[in-house]
Amino acid sequence: MIVILIMATVSAIAIPRMTRAADGADAAAMWADVEVLDKAIDMYRFEHSSYPDSAQIALQLTRYTNAAGTASGTTPDAANGVILGPYLLQVPPLPLGPNKDATGIAITAGDGIGWIYNTADYTIIPNLVDGSGDIPDYVIEKLNLPADKAAAMKAIATGGVTGGATGGATGGATGGGK
Repeated sequence: MIVILIMATVSAIAIPRMTRAADGADAAAMWADVEVLDKAIDMYRFEHSSYPDSAQIALQLTRYTNAAGTASGTTPDAANGVILGPYLLQVPPLPLGPNKDATGIAITAGDGIGWIYNTADYTIIPNLVDGSGDIPDYVIEKLNLPADKAAAMKAIATGGVTGGATGGATGGATGGGK
């Protein structure tokens, strides 16, 4: 009986702590993925002297391309000048929020879109908006997003504004342009 009581007490303490740690890991992973995507965009720009095209960004970051940015395949083709990139093996899935596991990249939110490409400053933000165009309260709380940053991210994702908040590795939304 005493063993059961001790196990119950340990469980009551440990389970909430492990849950909070997992929540924090999702948020940290998301901001790390934002940083990886932003660095891939920077590398593309360095090699092409231009930013990825908003309609082709996922292909341009994950495939070999020529100098004009035309995405080809998963192997280089030197004879046709397809030697640049790839900058990512794959687009990482969004680790949390209403679009969890989505890997698409677009300039506005939509089905299958995990990441928003902000063409005003050529950065990536996570697509945290739900089907109604709002960022759910549980996501704002989990990420500890200030109201103004959440509003800026929502505006960018829904096409209302083209400048503003971008993700940072520190776990909050921080400004940052290229």
